[in-house]
Amino acid sequence: MPLINLIESRIIAERKAAQALRVSKMVFAGTGAIVAATYALILIQANNIGGQENELREEIKKQKPMVDKIAEMQSQKSDLEPRLKTLTDARDLTGRWGRIMKHLATNTPANVWLTSLRAQAGDPEKPIGLSIIGLAKTQAEMAEFTLRTQNAKDLEAVSMKYSQEKVLEATTAVEFEVGGEIVGTAEKKRNAEGEGAKA
Repeated sequence: MPLINLIESRIIAERKAAQALRVSKMVFAGTGAIVAATYALILIQANNIGGQENELREEIKKQKPMVDKIAEMQSQKSDLEPRLKTLTDARDLTGRWGRIMKHLATNTPANVWLTSLRAQAGDPEKPIGLSIIGLAKTQAEMAEFTLRTQNAKDLEAVSMKYSQEKVLEATTAVEFEVGGEIVGTAEKKRNAEGEGAKA
């Protein structure tokens, strides 16, 4: 019967098992170290994020009075905007009237006298109308006045409405009426109505 040495095979198997156990322990220890390091890193980041959150909350508390003041000012601004628009429109219209009067003062011929100005603003869809009534010595001077009035920047659709000869105390003169429309007044009224309808 042959002799088989089983002790050496057991020793080799035990060495292999011991080596596998050491490798497993090292892998386990390495994995544990990585998990511990990751957990520590997460805790550090959580602390940093918590600190940043606290800083941001403190900053929000500091800025709250300013934010409230801005909100209050925006509310006041929205309350004042309609008034400001009304005043701006009134200023623009007053400026137009001033320019129209200046144009008439500087461009009325010497022998033409203006007796009345009348504005009509009945229909909000139409621009404000202007009627100029006056006297001229001759038809030519009346025509010259009409042509000069047509050159006014703030007037459009300027035309002669009527003219007739009139007997004065010692002489005759031509009574006339020139009509026109003030530029931009219909559009502003339409815009104001549209904004009222939207609101």
